[in-house]
Formats: sequence, structure tokens, C-alpha cells
Amino acid sequence: MKRIILFLIINVLAFGQAEKQHNGLLSNTRFGKGMGVFVNIGSENFEIDGYVDINTDFGLFGDLWFSQVDFDQNTDTELNTSLGYALKIKPNTTVGLGYSKFSYLDDDASFLNDEGELFIGAVIGPATGVVFIDSEPYSLDYFCKIDMNHGPLKNFSADIFLQGYFEGENYDIDISIIKNVYNHFTLGYILSREKYDYEQPYKFIKNGESYIKNSFQKEERFFHKIYAGYTF
Repeated sequence: MKRIILFLIINVLAFGQAEKQHNGLLSNTRFGKGMGVFVNIGSENFEIDGYVDINTDFGLFGDLWFSQVDFDQNTDTELNTSLGYALKIKPNTTVGLGYSKFSYLDDDASFLNDEGELFIGAVIGPATGVVFIDSEPYSLDYFCKIDMNHGPLKNFSADIFLQGYFEGENYDIDISIIKNVYNHFTLGYILSREKYDYEQPYKFIKNGESYIKNSFQKEERFFHKIYAGYTF
């Protein structure tokens, strides 16, 4: 799922969590900024990702994330930008809303015409929930996250997160394990179960002529990813 990158709005896709570098809805700082670069190897081959996030004491936050610089001939550089407002109600409860835009830098569409959506969410203790609202066509997508470092896992030496993203009939459910190895350097592993759409070309003959047409198919499978990153 391409829009899985929107998780960045909530927790930098959990990569920065190993050092408690929260942005957006999870920010506890008066003014903060963060940057990070990650190298990923897994089911979807080699990738490089990066992010920049900024948040303020009066609630505004913004993010920029690029992903899938995989250096092959069919590479598509993905870019997510978001702007939002978060209100801290009490020490363990935050609510927020904002707008996010998803873009491919390598396509012919202008940035103004790229896909965008509103989001509204809340963080209550270890649980995070977000609803994404897409107006064209109208649809609701959902994200949830649970910090597993509680109870018997409270003193576990790595951060563990259970996350889910639900988009119509499709979904992505994953568990992430992140370890701060040295200063700002982190290592992590993500195991996910995904149901998604993909294009399947097929050949047919009409009036003696051969044609190729794409049809949308659904697939469900496991993915895994190992990554190393550095946060500034």
C-alpha cells in the first residue's frame, strides 16, 4: 500500500520512536525538529527513505517524507507532506487534525493535482487512532497503533509496536521492533501482513488482432523489512 507512508504524520513510521523523537500528535516539546535517513532491505528490495518534521509549542506541526528511492529503471520517488494542529488535553491524551498530500515526483501530474486527504486522530496512553478522509471519491481509511512496551514488556530492551492501516477491503497489519544501537543510530525489523490491489496484464485477440489489457487483482501475503537508520 502506497499510502502507508501517511503513518509518518503520527510517529515517523515508528523509526524515530527508539529515541522518543515524536512529531505531530505525539510531540511534547516547545519547539522541535527532526531529520532521519533509513536504508531498508526486504520483500520490496532495496530502498532509501528520509524525513523532516517540525512541531511547535502552540500545536502546529509539519512533516515531509520521501520514500522508495530504489535505484532501478522503474523507480518512483514518493513524497508525503502534511500540516496539522495537535492539542494536548492532559499528559497522556492528545487530539489533532490536519491535511496530508501524497505525490510521485516522477510522474507528469503537478503537485497541486496530487492526491490529498484530511485526517483526525487521538493518542490516549499507549493507543493511537486516526481517521483519514478522502473527498474524491469520498472514503474513510483508518490507522491504529499500540505501544507494546507495557506490562510484561515494560523493561524490554527494544521498542515494540503493533500497527494497522485499513483502506476499504485492503489492509496492512504489522509489528515493528526497533532498537537504539548507539546514540542516534537505530536498527529495526518489520513483519507485515498485507492485502492490496495490483495490475495484472493479460493478452486477448479481437478481430484477428492481439491486444494487452490490465485488470486489477487482489493479493494477500506477508512482507518483511530490515532497516538501519540515523536520526538527527
